[in-house]
Amino acid sequence: MTPVECLRLAEQAVAARGVAYGDAYEFFKGVARRWTWRFGVLISPVDAVDGMIEFKLQRGQADPIRPDTSVDIAGYGSLRAYIAQRWNAEQGEARARAGAP
Repeated sequence: MTPVECLRLAEQAVAARGVAYGDAYEFFKGVARRWTWRFGVLISPVDAVDGMIEFKLQRGQADPIRPDTSVDIAGYGSLRAYIAQRWNAEQGEARARAGAP
């Protein structure tokens, strides 16, 4: 698989998951809430998507040539950029409402 093919497959997977599960930011906010409750530490949506990337990296150790692992990592990487942007904006708005710098 070429790098461009990998990115195209990741794009298709992200689009399909968006249809199936809704907005990725809202989805990972939900994952973060669940993991915060389960693990007893504050987990952000960015942390949650990072956790999924780590999961895929570990899976890749067991089967390094499995192509869907690389596609998944590329997809989660694209989601991370989107989620980080939304999370930072949301946190900035919350600080502004609280009167924090």
